Amino acid sequence: MDTVLVGGLAFLASAGALFLINDRISKSSISPRKKRLLSYLMFAVLVAMTFGIFDWHSSSYLAEYGS
Repeated sequence: MDTVLVGGLAFLASAGALFLINDRISKSSISPRKKRLLSYLMFAVLVAMTFGIFDWHSSSYLAEYGS
């Protein structure tokens, strides 16, 4: 199993979903402050997912090829 391809696909899918959600939020009628906070929250989720993907890949690699 190639964790780089699976992780890359997961990242692209989640980034696309967050982009669509952010677009829908920006067109909504909530206050600008809440829009900004939700955008920051979604960016933080994307960063956390990126760290999780890198951690998963490195631990899988070390388990397979580590000595």
